[in-house]
Amino acid sequence: MSEFATMSKRMQAEIVHFIAENEKLASVEAHLAGSFTVAEIRAALRDVACRLKNEAAAEGESDSHEVCLETEISPQTKQIISSLHQSDKEKLLAAFGLTSK
Repeated sequence: MSEFATMSKRMQAEIVHFIAENEKLASVEAHLAGSFTVAEIRAALRDVACRLKNEAAAEGESDSHEVCLETEISPQTKQIISSLHQSDKEKLLAAFGLTSK
């Protein structure tokens, strides 16, 4: 069994999300012959990461009450929210119904 398969879902999600955000994915265009764009592959990887994070939270793997917001808020909003103190962040997200609490 690979080390990736034995990692927590939360860790798997972080790795997949990192790849989606940081890898160049240059081989996508060459190997998929136009079937998918790099943007579509990035979106698919983000979706996989989001699903893994939600599964981890549902299974109680993390003590975080936050659900994956990948498709619900803009990058600019995420940047602003990430600068908040954790308790303020939780209050704000809860006020808009964006947590699993």
